[in-house]
Amino acid sequence: MVKRRGTVRLSTVDYDNQFFKDYVIDQTRDDHNGLDTESARRIVRAYDFFKQQLASKPEEYLTKMLSIIGESTCTTHLVHDESEAIQMFIFQNNRGKKPSNLEIVKARFMNCDL
Repeated sequence: MVKRRGTVRLSTVDYDNQFFKDYVIDQTRDDHNGLDTESARRIVRAYDFFKQQLASKPEEYLTKMLSIIGESTCTTHLVHDESEAIQMFIFQNNRGKKPSNLEIVKARFMNCDL
């Protein structure tokens, strides 16, 4: 899903991308030494978690999960500042419902310099 016909279809931020490619996509690196960023450590934890969780699953389950993921869609919205990003977060994460007043207040607080 991530690499198709030699083309990598998912990347991370520039400073973690080579590590992501080596550890997750090509699996040429398996050590946890020298992880300079918190995001690299999160990549390791997430990959190791899913590898462990999926190792014992039957093929039918894995095939169904692959089908579900393959049929999913992902949207991308380029934003110009943090305020716009927070607005998009509110709009995209409302599960089809109007956000509650609490959700709006929390999102606004995320945008404040406290």
